Amino acid sequence: MTAPNIESSTREERLDYVLNEWRCLHNCEICGKCHVLKGRSEEILYADYIDGKRSYMEITLFEPEGVYYPIWQAMQDDETLTAVVRSRQLHIYRGGKKILVLAGKAQQKIIREDKLN
Repeated sequence: MTAPNIESSTREERLDYVLNEWRCLHNCEICGKCHVLKGRSEEILYADYIDGKRSYMEITLFEPEGVYYPIWQAMQDDETLTAVVRSRQLHIYRGGKKILVLAGKAQQKIIREDKLN
C-alpha cells in the first residue's frame, strides 16, 4: 500500500497507515522494523506526516532518523548516484546501473557490489 497523499487524506488515515506499516510482525529474523526504529515511536518519527505537514517519503529520505537518510547523504556527495522509488522499494543506480534495492523496511538486496561513498 502506498502512503496516503497528505492533500487528499485525513489525519486518521495517515495515522492508520503509519501504524499499519510499522506494526510488529512477530518475525524479527525477516522484518527489521525494530532495527530501523531503534526504540523510537513510529508516531513520533512520522508526526509531521500524520499532521499533514510533510510527505511520508520526505521524512523517510531527509530526516536524520529516516530509514534511507544515510543513502540520501551519500547521494548528495556523488553525482553518479540516482534513486527511484518503485512499489515501496528504493532502487539506487550509479551511472545508470542498478547497484542496490532497499525493499521497504527489510534487509537490502545487493544487486552489484559497489560502495555508495
